[in-house]
This record gives sequence, structure tokens and C-alpha cells, in this order.
Amino acid sequence: MSADNGIYILETKGPEFRVAEVMCIENIYVGNTWDEGVVKHIFKDSPVFKTKPEAWASAGELSEKEWTEYGVCLISDFKDEVFPQ
Repeated sequence: MSADNGIYILETKGPEFRVAEVMCIENIYVGNTWDEGVVKHIFKDSPVFKTKPEAWASAGELSEKEWTEYGVCLISDFKDEVFPQ
């Protein structure tokens, strides 16, 4: 049975990095952009980091606690976008 989950690091303008365990990550995409409501819903309560190494460390700790199908992944597609308020 597929878990379809992973630990995702979302990189946005700042830079800011948010870390969350997510199922069905493809739901954040609408064509070549993001679904602002879905992104906000998934990552709104996630810890925010200012550096990529901090985010990777946090994601690594989370991945040790949770089994995931896709492991730890970085989403940098939206690195020039401001996180939805």
C-alpha cells in the first residue's frame, strides 16, 4: 500500500524554508504555479528557517520519527514567491 508521503522543505522568497510532512504533494501545483490556498494550508503551521542547512537538519530529524515513501525533498520551484499571508 502506498503512503504517498514525504518530508518537504518549501523554499520561498526571503529566503525562507518551511518543513512539513505532506501527503499528495502534487496538490500544491496548478500548472506551472502553486495553489496558494493549498500551500498556505499545508505549510502555515510549519517551522520557518532562514537557512537551508537548518531546514535540512529539521527535516532529517522529522524523517527519523516518521516513515515516508518519498523521504526528504526540497521544493525550490517557488523560491521567488512570497509565502501566502
